[in-house]
Amino acid sequence: MGYDLLQDTCTDLGKHSYLDHLFDLWKPRIIACESHELSSKIRKRKKRKRKTPLNDGELKQLNYHKKIRNYIIDSCRQILDSDTTSDYFSKNANNEPFEIYHLRYPNLPSNGCLLAQLCNFARKATNIEDCNPFFITEKNLWKISSPNFYAFNRFIENTHSRPIAISLAGGRYLIPPRTKPDCGYDLIVMDPPWENKSAKRGNKYSWLEVNQILQLPIPKLLAKSGYIVIWITNKQKILNDVREILLQQWKLTEIGEWHWIKLTAGGEFVYDLDSSHKKPYEILLIAKRLDVSESPTNVCHSKARNISIPDFPRHKVICSVPSLVHSHKPPLNSIFNQFLPKHANCLELFARSLIPHWTSWGNEVIKLQNLIYFKSVS
Repeated sequence: MGYDLLQDTCTDLGKHSYLDHLFDLWKPRIIACESHELSSKIRKRKKRKRKTPLNDGELKQLNYHKKIRNYIIDSCRQILDSDTTSDYFSKNANNEPFEIYHLRYPNLPSNGCLLAQLCNFARKATNIEDCNPFFITEKNLWKISSPNFYAFNRFIENTHSRPIAISLAGGRYLIPPRTKPDCGYDLIVMDPPWENKSAKRGNKYSWLEVNQILQLPIPKLLAKSGYIVIWITNKQKILNDVREILLQQWKLTEIGEWHWIKLTAGGEFVYDLDSSHKKPYEILLIAKRLDVSESPTNVCHSKARNISIPDFPRHKVICSVPSLVHSHKPPLNSIFNQFLPKHANCLELFARSLIPHWTSWGNEVIKLQNLIYFKSVS
């Protein structure tokens, strides 16, 4: 059973780190429709009795939860009892009332670039030359902060060995250093905006259907024996679609199923583990592109040259305090690097932040690079 602990300043941006209060989550989030004891300041609601039986999808989800429930509990207990977490999860929970910090930042103009159109564009443009590239150097740094600079629908690379700050769309953003990409990616991480009822009702974000995500040219982007990691919400239909449609069409083989557990700073589940509405964990499905000459038990070509690189474990639990910013996933590059060759070429799809030496793709790639989320580190 493997597990890892993430620090709350995951993204290494040199002299900057995320603000502490973005991870100042001490009390579990309470869902009003569950039968919890609510604070006297929160109006109590009676739990409505369900009049209809569980449908097929809900039954599958319930069975899946029962299957992994004890594994989640045992893994979290191991982590919380470990000496390495003594300075991370405090046993003395903050008594202050739970508060979510609402940060406002400039909206990035999309120039009408919808996600579905972006997927279609990616299917046709798999080379950097097709994406109107701009390489940031000392001589042309001033251009990218010019009001007339067109930064959208194109590939931009910071060739510096240090992070830089640029002005764009009314905000200041941190751009980490990166290396020039090679012909294929050793690792692709994707967090698609999955279709769900909540997104439809609240119009919170644009979402994609599976057949639209299928347009992404994963086989062309992935290197020989490369890996892909897919974030999946707690909906059984999405998990099934990934396994039965995406992996099948992309000719990938599943090799791992990891779980990210969201804990408060006091070491409690962010949501009730058995809540029927929201779970305190998310799934990471890991798949591999196999060459015709390989079998699932063989190591990939790049690893054959360095036997010290271990294979991705079939199961792993990762615990961290989640960011209070909506849908802000923890960057797991430090964990993935353990199972990749040195100087691996990595790509994140549907990215909302940047990782040093990675390629990031999406319609909001610098959204969480806004300086309002960071503090300077001496």
